[in-house]
Amino acid sequence: MREIVISNMQGVNVEALDASLRALPDAAVKGISLRRGSVIVHLGADADDKQAVAIRSLVSGHDPKQPSAAQRAQKTREAQIRTAHDDAKAARQAVADATTLTEQVTLLTRRIDWLEQLLEALVAGEKSL
Repeated sequence: MREIVISNMQGVNVEALDASLRALPDAAVKGISLRRGSVIVHLGADADDKQAVAIRSLVSGHDPKQPSAAQRAQKTREAQIRTAHDDAKAARQAVADATTLTEQVTLLTRRIDWLEQLLEALVAGEKSL
């Protein structure tokens, strides 16, 4: 196995960097690790010097503030859950003020919709792992 060590890294988004490295064509990246301000990229034995240069360039230009696709999807799911939860909370508060059975059923339906959205988001989160 071959390793590339890039020193003096100021912050690393490990998930995003790993995803970027694995997306490189023919990079043979096996993984990354961190050690005291350095990123160590673990490569397969078949990695060549051209790949090493591309990897070193990608790591050196890494922006830890840029999320990976999986991290962006997770934030989207969390925002959807928060929005649905706020709607369900408002519906719960409004049930007490509802004067007709129809209003109560409508508000309870909103709460059920929230629960369905929550379950879907949780299932989607598990599938992305």
